[in-house]
Amino acid sequence: MNRTSAGKPLLNPNIVAPIVVLLGIILIWELFVFLFNPPTFLLPAPHIIVQALISNGMNLLAYGLNTFLEAFTGFVIGCSLGLLVAMAVARSKTLADLFVPLAVASNSVPILAMAPIAIVWFGVGPASKIAIVAVMCFFPTMVSAVRGLTAASPDAVALMHSYAATNWQIFAKLRFPTALPFIFNALKICTALSMIGAIVAGVLWWRHQLPRRLYQDGSQHSPHPKRLGRHRCRQPLRTRVLLRHRAVGAAPDAVAPQRIDYNGLL
Repeated sequence: MNRTSAGKPLLNPNIVAPIVVLLGIILIWELFVFLFNPPTFLLPAPHIIVQALISNGMNLLAYGLNTFLEAFTGFVIGCSLGLLVAMAVARSKTLADLFVPLAVASNSVPILAMAPIAIVWFGVGPASKIAIVAVMCFFPTMVSAVRGLTAASPDAVALMHSYAATNWQIFAKLRFPTALPFIFNALKICTALSMIGAIVAGVLWWRHQLPRRLYQDGSQHSPHPKRLGRHRCRQPLRTRVLLRHRAVGAAPDAVAPQRIDYNGLL
């Protein structure tokens, strides 16, 4: 039997299905390399990548740790500022109509276009990369939070006012719970954007950074496992992104309510 006494499955399909798909992709990948034998520096077999990770794991962790910390710092700063600005903007429909289109337009600016300004303001160092990551995370968080905070039902807001609720009570018991799904969706997007921004901005300051190792190892087109930089360096990066994405994705189930009971708002 695959079910507990309560009738619930022992294995969560949301966890088992991605694992099965991943194992299937790895198997197809291994068979493809075995049958067609492409150059190793273009498409190494999964077992070769695993061997390279085992033999050079500590070195890759040392290179990737700084990049991950910069991405995480920029993620926290950008998302926090985005939430604070959204709370201020959402208080006025006029401000929301004014700032949201500007934020959407600003979010379309390429990373490389922001690089010269970041260097001038923060210097050639980690601060410039953290600033770029923070900007990349700021606008999606702000736009989603504003839309969530203004998505509360007008009837529910009117009901709160009829009960003489203060603005803080309306925000804490109605607007913010309504906005939580929007906010967590933005955080999941920003988990990937922060790592992308940190890697791309890594060209600004390469010492002890993952982009430097990617470039050095990837430019050496050698079939030796120790020089499979493009594939080998991406594995720790993917692991960090997936772990953080799963953590953010699981948070709404524990924090955000499934529905709001308007009879118990006060």
